[in-house]
Amino acid sequence: MTTINEGLGKSGQMATALAQGIDVLDLEQTVTFTLYKRVVLPADGFVFWVRAETLNPSALPNTAAVNTVTPNQTGSVKSDAPYFQARGSLHHTTINRQDPEDSFSVNRMIFTSKDAVDNLAAIAPDSLWLGLTNGYRYAFSSRSMWYRQAGLYHYSGDAVYPTLSTQIVENPAQLNVTDRVVSNSLPIWLGLNKFFPIYPSYLVPDNIEPPYASVHIGEDDTFPMTSGATHDATGSRWQLAKDTVRVVTYGVRNDTIMDWLDYVNDYTFAHPDVLGVMNSPIPRDAKRGQTEISAIAQRKVITIEASYYQSRLQSLARQLIENAFISNFLTPTLELHV
Repeated sequence: MTTINEGLGKSGQMATALAQGIDVLDLEQTVTFTLYKRVVLPADGFVFWVRAETLNPSALPNTAAVNTVTPNQTGSVKSDAPYFQARGSLHHTTINRQDPEDSFSVNRMIFTSKDAVDNLAAIAPDSLWLGLTNGYRYAFSSRSMWYRQAGLYHYSGDAVYPTLSTQIVENPAQLNVTDRVVSNSLPIWLGLNKFFPIYPSYLVPDNIEPPYASVHIGEDDTFPMTSGATHDATGSRWQLAKDTVRVVTYGVRNDTIMDWLDYVNDYTFAHPDVLGVMNSPIPRDAKRGQTEISAIAQRKVITIEASYYQSRLQSLARQLIENAFISNFLTPTLELHV
């Protein structure tokens, strides 16, 4: 007869039967996961993932989020081992996908293990564990379908899409840190961070707490203001452009957001050849709640019509790179956990 203790947890008959099934399916298969560290280009906040064991003291990029490191700051990074192995069963599903600009296969990976994989469950905004199987690199975005009596752990995620493969870097030498990625006014806004950190939209670090702001400039939010580009005597290309900029803040109260708007206004007067404001922006209170705590976040939204010279941004980006890099960055301390 099955006792209460045997019917619960991993010692139960259900867990035992399922574990035996996993042993048959995985054929003692192991998956090797390699550690990659988050690298942020200080000029425009673009995120790359660089193989952790290749980082060295002479690497100019740093693994901190944009706007969180001061110039010439020193320090060290302590991280897990650059790789680990986990035993389990890997299920692979392929779905063909066709979009207007590309066609590719979505490779859905589900890894089932009899033991919790602590590294995959840990929340580390600057670290990413990538598995490699049959040429596919993949990471897991969720742990799902967990049932205590079954005693199994399921981790699921997609293999790296082809269009995102450029963001995975095996060697820092392959990463161009002197040329910004974006073509809009984002680098200017990332530098206006006197009152709170500012991040690019979709690239806000995981699970950070307010106050902070995100800046969104969509693909349809950039317009030319002249009929064509002009080339000066040095051959440089420049053109007057306009962006519709959406700034969203969290944890910022009324007085602070008013001070920030005045700060932006003062910047446009001090640097009229870099940035101009074409509308009269005001903060709007937005609602974002959570049912579990019956409260709403301190969320504000500001829409700004900004004008700028794109050629001037190239110069500004170089200045931001020179000011944002850490001049002395120590090698990460690697600890092996088996």
